[in-house]
Amino acid sequence: GTHYEYDANGQMFRQDDFNGTAQDKTFVTDAGGIVLQTNQLNSPPERAIYSTTDTDLRCSRRGTLSTSGSRTREPRNDRRRRRPPMPPMSYELLNHLKAIQPHLAELGLRAHIDVADMSLVVLLGKQWLRMSPQFTEERPDGVVYTGTFSPKVRRFIGWRPMYDRTWSISADKLEFKRHLQAQGLPTPAHSLQGPAGLGDVIVKKARSSFSMGIRGPFSEAAARSVALGADGEFFESYVPGDIIKIWYWNEQPVAVEETEMLSVVGDGVSDIGTLVERHVHMLGIVGHELAQYEEFLAYQGRTLRTVLPRDETCAIDFRYNCELPTMRMRDIQVGRDAFHGLEPLLQQAGQSLWATIPGQARQGVVYTVDAMLDKRKRLWFLELNSNPYVHPYVYPHLLRAVKQALQAAHEHRVSA
Repeated sequence: GTHYEYDANGQMFRQDDFNGTAQDKTFVTDAGGIVLQTNQLNSPPERAIYSTTDTDLRCSRRGTLSTSGSRTREPRNDRRRRRPPMPPMSYELLNHLKAIQPHLAELGLRAHIDVADMSLVVLLGKQWLRMSPQFTEERPDGVVYTGTFSPKVRRFIGWRPMYDRTWSISADKLEFKRHLQAQGLPTPAHSLQGPAGLGDVIVKKARSSFSMGIRGPFSEAAARSVALGADGEFFESYVPGDIIKIWYWNEQPVAVEETEMLSVVGDGVSDIGTLVERHVHMLGIVGHELAQYEEFLAYQGRTLRTVLPRDETCAIDFRYNCELPTMRMRDIQVGRDAFHGLEPLLQQAGQSLWATIPGQARQGVVYTVDAMLDKRKRLWFLELNSNPYVHPYVYPHLLRAVKQALQAAHEHRVSA
C-alpha cells in the first residue's frame, strides 16, 4: 500500500511505499505549495528549476533554483505544475484498468470498453458478459451512485456485473448494530431513548446513506437537550479517529481504505475559514459552504475565525462523504499490507455478515463495511453498504467469478 501526506494547502509533501522504503519520497515546497525538491532514498535530490519567462517548473537531478527570466537548460526535465490532492485510488479510471489488465491475461479473458455507455465487455471465446459502470452524480438532494453515463456524472467509480442487492442489515443501521452486538463484534453503543451513559454522541438515521442526516457531535451535557426526530433517528457514541471502509468479496476482506478526518494545519496567521477557503480555491470548487463546518468546530471549542498556532492540526469534518479531499489516506490490500493487526477481526466480521445474506444472493457479492479506527487502534463497525463502488483490489476476485459464469454459459450452450 502507499500512504500520502498533504500540507495545509493540499499539496503532497510525503509518499510512503509500504512495500519498501526505497520508493519513499519527501517533497520540499514553497509557501504556495510548489514542489522545489524531491528526496528519495539512494537517489540524488531532484530540484525544481523555475523560469520566470514561461512560468513553469522544471526538475533536474543537478539543477538549482533559478529566476533568470530565461529558459534554463537542464537534462531530462519534467514539468511539475501545482496539483490538487490525490483522490482515493478508486476514483481514478486508470487504477481500475491497471488492476484489470494483468488478470485478463492470467485468466485467458479479453475485454473492451463500450464508449456509448462506458460498460466493460468481458469475453471468453464467443461468450461475453457486460459489466455495468458506476458513477457519482450530484443532485439537489445530495450525491448518488448511478449506472448511467451522462454529462452530469462527476466521477467514475468502477465496474461490476450486478446491481441493487439488498438485505436486511444493509438497509437498516440499527439491525446491523443489533446483529454485531449479538455476535460480540465491536460497534459503538447506541440508544433510541436518550444519550445517558453514551458519552459524546452523534445522531443518525436508521435508513440513510452518503452521511446524510447525521447531526453532531454533541458533548454529553449538550446532548441532553437534543431531541430525536420521528424518522428513525438514534443516538450513537461518537468515536473520533480514522475513517475506515472495508471491501468484502463474499466473506473475505479484500481491501481497506484508511483516511484521516478532513483537517487544516495552522500557519499562526490565517484563521480556519481562510485555510479552508484557500484549499477550496486551489481545487476550483464553486459554491462551497463554510457553514457546514461550524457545528463540528463548535464541538471542539473553535470557530471559523479561530487562528491556529503554526503546525497545529484541527479536524473540520468527521464524515466519510465530505466535499473536500482529505490530507492523508492509504489503500490496503488485505493479505499483502498490514492493517494494525486487525486482520482476524476483519475475517470474523466477514464470516458473520456474509451469513446474513439470503442464499440466492450470497455468491459473488461485493459489499463494504464502514468503521472507525480510534486512537488506541480499536476498530468499531458502523454500517454495511450492499451496493458499493468497486475498489481496484476487488477485480481479481470479480474476474474469476466472471470467467466461471462465462464457462458455465458455454457449457450450457454446448449441451443444448
